[in-house]
Amino acid sequence: MSKREKFLDFVKSQVGTVGGDKYRKWYNENVGNIGNYNWYWCAAGISYSMAKAGIDKSVFMPTASSSAILNYFKSIGRFRQRGTYIPKGGDIILFKWSGDTTPASHVGVVEYTDKKYVHTIEFNSGSMADGAVARWKHLLSNTTIVGYCVPDFPKEMTKVTRKSYIRDNPWLDAKYKSSKILKTLQEGDKVEYIADDKYGWSKVKFKGVTGYIQNTRLEKQDISTFRKAEILKNITVKGVKTDKKKSFSKGDAVTFICTVEKGFLKGTSIIRKNGVPYYIKSKNIRIK
Repeated sequence: MSKREKFLDFVKSQVGTVGGDKYRKWYNENVGNIGNYNWYWCAAGISYSMAKAGIDKSVFMPTASSSAILNYFKSIGRFRQRGTYIPKGGDIILFKWSGDTTPASHVGVVEYTDKKYVHTIEFNSGSMADGAVARWKHLLSNTTIVGYCVPDFPKEMTKVTRKSYIRDNPWLDAKYKSSKILKTLQEGDKVEYIADDKYGWSKVKFKGVTGYIQNTRLEKQDISTFRKAEILKNITVKGVKTDKKKSFSKGDAVTFICTVEKGFLKGTSIIRKNGVPYYIKSKNIRIK
């Protein structure tokens, strides 16, 4: 798991926390004693999470001030204005409320972005008396968003254990070539590990090429393996490597490899049983 993932996973684990006393207490004891427990804790919650995820102070300097976060990331050239950058999970989002004379009023963590919204996890948010850690979503065009801070999380390298391929997406449809091969890797090549998709694939970078590789081809240990799935109806399917058919019964356990997301096989999944891969309509399996 990359440092970015560790930070974001820790932030996710805090969702549902009501009140900021544990974050204020940690800050007073470990960063600087602000005093009473009445101050806003959105920035302190992020500082706490960075520390608990093992993120070095060279990446994020702990603070209880949203404006201090903005000013620091501007000073190191890692701030991006709203509308000029598509944020990714682990970035820090900053807001400025109408009438506030400070550079930033509130801060949160980006969980992910879709075409229209940025989805966030925010400390000291909501209508409860002392706030809570909760998930929110905001239009990417929302004018209260000042912009995004992009922490320079350290790169993590891992070796390839056997000849492999970097693909444009986490699909393994070699027969119909729905998944384009971007780069061929040899045993021993070192790749930059970016993120685990939690389904047995990881996003990596090698010599300027970014794409996906099966986790079983990486030396790195703390990443996902292919997940199990259950057949939802009695069905006969075709093999990937041959057109040989195989019958499955409702409830049969199989290994889920991937879902084909483009081409004429869109909506089809690849499963494996006893080492043999098969095509099946995605609606006919349930991933566990």
